[in-house]
Amino acid sequence: MSEPQLDRQVCRRLAVPRLEPWGTGVIFHSDRGCQYTSTQYARLADGPRIRLSVGRKGQCGDNAVAESFFATIKTEMLD
Repeated sequence: MSEPQLDRQVCRRLAVPRLEPWGTGVIFHSDRGCQYTSTQYARLADGPRIRLSVGRKGQCGDNAVAESFFATIKTEMLD
């Protein structure tokens, strides 16, 4: 087994149990970073479980709501 295949299997074994409570159709939204737009990343998330979503090019506001939401959670958890 090649190293990339092994990496994919390890990632799936770690990720899939964490998705179980959410069922199928989980949407993973991210910015357009190269790690999120790579072919390898898309293959890892392939299937009915995870739908990848990225913000539009040049539209920094696409992530604004999510960034604000998580900033609030972090702030409230630290207080």
